[in-house]
Order: sequence, then structure tokens, then C-alpha cells
Amino acid sequence: YDSVNAAPGLGFILRWNGHTDDPISTPPYNQPKTGYLPLGAIGWYEWRKGFNNGLTSRWEIMGNDNLAIKDQNSSVPLPYGVPHFFKMRVSTVAGVGGLYNFKAWPASQAEPASWMLTDQESLSGPQRGGFLLVAHHVDATIGPITVRPVDAIPPVLSSIAAAPGTTTATVSWTTNESASSKVLFGLTTAYSDSVTDVAAVLSHSVGLTGLTQGKLYHYKVVSRDPAGNSASSGDLTFTTSSGTVLAFQSDDFHAAALNTSLWTFINPRSDATLSLTGTGTTDARLSIAVPAGVSHDVWSGNLAPRIMQPSSNTDFELEVKFEAPLTAQYQVEGVIVQQDNSNYLRFDFVRDNTGPRLFAASFSSGSPTVRVDVRIASGTPLYLRVRRQGNSWTPSYSFDGSAWAAATAFTQALTVTQVGPFIGNHGVPETATPAFTGLIDYFFNTAARIVPEDATGQPIAPVITQEPAGQTLTAGQTATFTLTATGTAPLSYVWQKNGAPISGATSASYTTPPVAASDSGALFRCIVSNPVGADTSASVLLTVTSADINPSGIASDQFNASSLNSPLWTFVNPRGDVSLAMTGTQLALTLPAGVSHDVWSSGNLAPRVMQSAANADFELETKFDVPLSKAYQMQGIIVQQDASRFLRFDMYHDGSVPRIFAAGFVSGVPTVYGDLPLSGTSPGYFRVKRQGDQWTISYSSSGGTAWTQALTFANALTVTSVGPFAGNHGVPESTTPGWTALIDYFVNIMPASAAMEGTAPSLSVTLASIIPDQFTLEGNYPNPFNPTTTIRYGLPEPAVVSMKVYSMLGQEVIQLEDGERHAGFHEVVWNGKNANGGQVSSGVFLYRMVATGSSGKTFTSVHRLVLVK
Repeated sequence: YDSVNAAPGLGFILRWNGHTDDPISTPPYNQPKTGYLPLGAIGWYEWRKGFNNGLTSRWEIMGNDNLAIKDQNSSVPLPYGVPHFFKMRVSTVAGVGGLYNFKAWPASQAEPASWMLTDQESLSGPQRGGFLLVAHHVDATIGPITVRPVDAIPPVLSSIAAAPGTTTATVSWTTNESASSKVLFGLTTAYSDSVTDVAAVLSHSVGLTGLTQGKLYHYKVVSRDPAGNSASSGDLTFTTSSGTVLAFQSDDFHAAALNTSLWTFINPRSDATLSLTGTGTTDARLSIAVPAGVSHDVWSGNLAPRIMQPSSNTDFELEVKFEAPLTAQYQVEGVIVQQDNSNYLRFDFVRDNTGPRLFAASFSSGSPTVRVDVRIASGTPLYLRVRRQGNSWTPSYSFDGSAWAAATAFTQALTVTQVGPFIGNHGVPETATPAFTGLIDYFFNTAARIVPEDATGQPIAPVITQEPAGQTLTAGQTATFTLTATGTAPLSYVWQKNGAPISGATSASYTTPPVAASDSGALFRCIVSNPVGADTSASVLLTVTSADINPSGIASDQFNASSLNSPLWTFVNPRGDVSLAMTGTQLALTLPAGVSHDVWSSGNLAPRVMQSAANADFELETKFDVPLSKAYQMQGIIVQQDASRFLRFDMYHDGSVPRIFAAGFVSGVPTVYGDLPLSGTSPGYFRVKRQGDQWTISYSSSGGTAWTQALTFANALTVTSVGPFAGNHGVPESTTPGWTALIDYFVNIMPASAAMEGTAPSLSVTLASIIPDQFTLEGNYPNPFNPTTTIRYGLPEPAVVSMKVYSMLGQEVIQLEDGERHAGFHEVVWNGKNANGGQVSSGVFLYRMVATGSSGKTFTSVHRLVLVK
């Protein structure tokens, strides 16, 4: 190549901003622009031969500042005729600039884990731009090419655990994405040794060998994803076995949740609650609470809530620290040592009418024998020890964990299989039983204590305990997303919109600026992290409606939040006896038996949730997940003007078959508009459509894909509120069946075109007569949708339009538009099917429009849409 150019090259330009006059001005060349700066960086292989003082061929990154060489590698050649993969990425380091990485490798080999070249550019260079394939005086065959968003999020570490032996240990953990495995370990936090496995996996297991028995080891785990993002756990510890087989394991209850691989929570009366408090602090504790008025005693059967773990039938000594004071008669806290449900030992502190006592009893075939019952001084905390030597059992107690007082030992043959702490209470009569919340600081096998107990050097990774909820708003309102997380403080919060961090959104709650229609379909999530790890919330949807596409103002709700959206809904409970709950995917209304909750001449006694509505046309759809099976169960929709003037649309069961029903009420007097029997079970999908004074009921028994119109009638009503309801009734009233209605969603499905009916005699003419002044692509409506959604776009001039739907993985689902369209507004309806006519699954999709106008102007826009089933 001496006669052409002394330095041909092959590779990429990233963040390229097009041809310019820099560094080559146009004259005397016959091109309007011949320069190529500014650019982010060039990553390529450059062949050199007798050029620039004889420098050898090499891989290199050149920066924007006069193409200075920022990093190079001349030790790895690029031979002719050998296929290679090239890979280059750019990510933005906040406040610094673009970080560029480059690697290449033979196609016959696996991708190397590390980058070959790295260059940190400053903010003076381009912070955005396209990418360019460069074959500079080189004949090369290129392809295929893959472009992906940069993964700047490190793996999330979870379930970190160490299983030590005498001279070996296995460290295991999981990551939310494929990543490598590395464990650093040693007798100090200097970590003198490490083991690495470069395989990218989700479940990690690393074996450590050559350890010393009976020693405390420090360790931390590190995982790196293929994008180079790294996460580490912080310092953790384990202790190798001294060679003695332990009967059972110690626990200081320092984790964010109970270790269910070790413990089983036994709750005989199903009314006790278990929680862990102080996670990540030096005072982490297990809490077990029992209610008042019900006995949870260990006497005539074991009714005490407890956690139990397996134990071998060997000698041992256990120690438990209780931190809740005994303040009322027959509050109890102690330990169960068990052979089976009929043969066990009880060791505990119990309060009688004068003060606390140390108590022990044995149970053979369920029959109790008191073994120890001595009064002790009052004090908190209380420490309990139980030593087993063969068939000899010795309980001891302490107030400080140092000075111990032993009770008289007793003999009892027992083949031990389980041990664990319990909390109890009792009363005489039982209604006098006091409530009690026991606090257990630790449960130790004294042969293998956890040292230090509740160590702050063992931080806990964040765990999101309450997810944010999706929001449906009208344009101009603000949305607030909130989550709750546990873990070792301080916790860092980073909220993201469509995967990109939101500036300043760094607390557990984020409030958006006033939203616009263009924000509809955006996905919000939060990454909560600390030095140990991170947890990523669910991505939740923001739906924005505006007056022109939702004149009724009725908002949709999937009822997938942890609590009812009280700013939107008002729970109306006329008889005050119905409970409302959110299951996480449904709204549940539980109606008791024996009491009527009917909507008839006696008034509207049905429990319901109602939201405000404007007096405009709409179409509502709701899905009921529980079929009607008994006489006069009912579920449907109320459309209301006021408390004495409203419409009832519903399904009810007459004792033989389900029926579709509609009635209007004026001053409490009903007028029936339809009462039709149905065959089979009651359909789950139900629609009410309003067009002026005309009302239509439809239902679907095919999963919401095919609809049957049941009733239509006229009724003048000034609508002020709407909402779903559930009811029941009986004749006589005492036969009214109790039941729980489950409402999956409540959606306003009327698209923009339907909302305009009645105002224009011909919708297509009305749309065509309006010429926008710019290209537009609007958010689809409704969104979320099922089974169809409408997408509206505007053309200021005739144009060739292409519109396609893609999955979130970039796979084409279907082409909706492809051809010439006149100037004006257009609408296209998607029915949720792919190009082969198959129904696609629920999920988030992208629709992309590309338009080339008659003037040559091009327009590209992308929006998100959500299909729900």
C-alpha cells in the first residue's frame, strides 16, 4: 500500500457529527464538506509501513483533540484473511465525558473478558452523535452489525452464603444477570487469597481450599458482567469448623429476612406474626407477636408460635437472649427441644401474678411433667442456657450474659431432632390472655457462636419491600413514585425513566415535573444500593391522558398496587361491613353472609369504588375474576349523577343461571332496561359504552377477544362518577350468601376516534380537513390496551409512511403502515396480533414511525405501548 496511503485503517468512529470543514476545508476539493471533526473517538487497527519514524502496525484509540493517540496495542496483529470480531462502546461518565472501550478477537475464539483499549475523553468533545464504520484505504467484508444500548448497571448480588467445613468452604450467591465469579478471602480484611471463575453465570459457587480449621475468615464476593460493570459485597465472615460435628446452627437474626433454609416458622393458631427488626444494625432481632384473648401455651399441646431447625441427637449447649420484658401474667419466652410433636422439652421464662420464673417441663406422649419451677429476680434482658449431656438436662439463666445461675439438672431420655425458640401467652379465663411481642436477639450453639454478634462489618444488601405503583394521570399533573427498602444504611437511590437516570432523583420517592402526552408509556424504576449490593424495583408504567383523547377524564386502573389509589378512588361502604383489600393484582371486596348489599328500591347498599367523571362519552371495561355461583351474587358498574339518580349495569345469578341486568334509578325508583339469562358460567369481561344518552352492555366469555352485545337503551344522565361494585342479596335476607369479588382491572377503552363521534358527521373528512404544521406521532390510546389500540399521527405534507411494532428486544412484530399518505391526521388500529395473525403475549412494545415528506424532510419517532390480558 505504499503507493496509496502509508496508514490504512479499519474500525469505528463513535459520536460522529457528520462532515465538516475541520481539519480539511473544501477548496480545492469538489465536495461541499470533506472534514470529519469533531468526533468522539476512533477505535481501529492501523497498518503502518515505513511511516512516522517506522512505527509498527497497531490497535489504537484516537481522541477528538487532533486525533491524538490515547491508547494503543501493537503486540496483537490483525492478519489478512482471518475473520475478527470488533467491539467498541461509549458510555458517559457524569461530569467527566465519554468513556471509550475497544476490543477485537478472532471469530474462532471466545470474546475476551477485558477491553483491549480504553480512553476517557473530556466534556469538550461531542457528547452525542452517530457511529460510522471506517474502512480507510482497506478492502474489507463487514457484517452483520449489532448495536445495543450500553449496560451501565452493575449486577445485583443476592443470597450470599458461606458453607464452611474444617479446611474448605463453599461461597455461593446469585446475580440478576450473567456475570463472573470471584471470592477474595483471608484471616484479615487484607484478603491474602482469591479464587476466580470467569464463566458468566447467574448462580455462583466458588470453592475455597487450604483453610485452617477453627478460624474466622473474612471474605467478599465480586461479580463482573460482560459489559464490564462490577459489583462487590463488602466484608463478610465465616468460621471454619473445629472438627467437632455441631448439633445445630447459630443465628443472630442479622439478615433482612428469616433464613428459611435453616428455620421453619410454626404458627399453630395462624394468628402470630414474625418479623426481623434492626436489620444491618448492632441490635438486629427476631420478633414474634401473639394477640390477646387467645392462648398460645405449651401445655395441653404445643400452641406456641416458634421457629425450629434440625438438630442431631448429640450433646450440646444452646444460649438464647430475650430482650422483651415480661410485664403481664403468663407471658412466656423460651426454647423447645423436640423429638416429635408428642415428645419434647420446654425451657422458658414465664411470669406469674408476682414476677418471672424459670420453668422447665418434659412431655411424653403429650403428657406434661414439671421439671423446674423457680422464682427469679426481675430484669431485662434475660439469657437462657440449656446444656444436654446424654439424658441429663441443665437450664441456666443470666441477666448480663456473664454471671450464670444454674437450676437443678434433671434426667429425660429424648432422641433430639429439632430445637428452636418460642413465644407464648395464656390467661385464666382464656379471654384474659395478654398480648405479647417477644424479641429474640440471638440463638447460639455455644460451640459455634457468631462473633461478633450483629456485626456492622457484615452489612446487608438492600431489599425492596414495597414496590412503586404505576400512575394514570391527565396532562399537566405530577406523578409520585415511592418505594420502601431495607438494608444497611446509608442506602442510595437512583430513579430511572426508560432506563436512563433522572437527575436529582435520589431519594425513596420521586415526583415528576408536570407530565405531557409524550410521557405516556414511559417506564419508571429505582435502583437501591449500598456497598454490599443493589436491588432494582419493578418497572412501572406512566399513562397520560388528555382532554382531547379522554373527554370523560375517567382513569384506568389495573389494581396492581399494594393499596387502593385513594386520590383516584373513593371506597363507598354503605353498611360498613365490607372489607377491601389489594391482592397485588386485583381489588378484592369481601361481603358477609346474612346481610343484603343490593342495588334496588331500598337504595344503593352495594360496596363500590367510585371516581369522578366528566359528562362525556366513554366506554368502560372491567374484568371480574370470580364466576357467580349462588343466588343473587352480583358484580358490575355504577354510573352516577348523584345518590338518587344513577344507572346499574351488572351480572347477577338467579340461583339457576347467570344473567345480564341493567336498571335506571330516579329518586330511588328503579326502571329495568334489561334482564337476560346467559348459558354456562358468568363471563369475566364486561363493558359499558355511553354515546350521548344511548347505553350499551357487552360481555366476553372468550378472554376478552370476542364480544357479544347484550343490551342497549336510552337514558338521560348527567354523569359525575363511575366505578365497579359487588353485591349480594337473599330472600329471606338471612339466606344472603357471603362471597369475595375479585376485580382484575377497570379500563376506559374509548379511543380518540370514538370520543369524537357525534361532533363530526364523518370522522375521516374531519381529520383530513385539518392539516398540522409539523409531523407528529401521538401516544396510542388506550394505553394499556386490550384488545385494540389506536395510534394517531399527523402529516404537514404528503409523505411515504412506515410504521412498525417491535418487541423490547428489537424484534419486528408487525408493520402497520407502509405507503403514501396525504397531508392531515391519520389513525391506525392495532389488534395485538403479529404479522402471521397470531395473538402476541402481554408486555411492553415499541412502535416506530418513519415518514419522508414530499419536500424531502424526514421524521422519525418512537413510543411505547402496553398490552394487558
